[in-house]
Amino acid sequence: MGCGCNNSRDIRNWNSLLQSFPVDPLSVISYAELSVAGPSQVGQWALSSTYREPTVPSTWLPTPVSVNGEVTVISNGADQMQQQFDAQSWNFRNQTSNTSTTTPPPLRNTIFVRAGVEWTNIIPLTIQGSPHAVVDIELSMLDNAATRGDMQGTIPVIHWTGDTYTGLVLLRLVLYSSGRYSFGIRTIDNNTSPGPPGWGMFALDVVGV
Repeated sequence: MGCGCNNSRDIRNWNSLLQSFPVDPLSVISYAELSVAGPSQVGQWALSSTYREPTVPSTWLPTPVSVNGEVTVISNGADQMQQQFDAQSWNFRNQTSNTSTTTPPPLRNTIFVRAGVEWTNIIPLTIQGSPHAVVDIELSMLDNAATRGDMQGTIPVIHWTGDTYTGLVLLRLVLYSSGRYSFGIRTIDNNTSPGPPGWGMFALDVVGV
């Protein structure tokens, strides 16, 4: 029987985390899309059986994902000049990431974004394409990977596939409200010869203000 943990305050150890229910990323994310070199691709909500653990004989490999630079905020009100200026002013006044090589590596995963459906946050990511390119991406709450999933063992995710995701990849994200969110970006590469494909998980620490 599960612990009935719907509140993070009820999770006190790995046992209760394992038995907690996965959190739907759509409860905090209003919109998400990726763009590589071509047109943008809107993420699709899905129930995934491949987010929390690799399919045998695949294994977890070091993540190919990293934060590439500053987050850019744009207004979702194209006809509201004041709101557009507010976005420009926010970008001018706020440092949203720190990817300096002198910054401890885990802290380079922390970014600051603007919360609220009025704003789109453009998050630049680098996805390494060597030795194998990423062809499948899922975004969800990181802690969901520690649970056993729902009654069917699946995890709610935002999913992208059907493209090759390498180089500079822009994640456009709209959050409903402020808060600190720990997201996981799960990747699968195209290593089919000799195989098997490699799984990666990038922990993205997002502070919505």
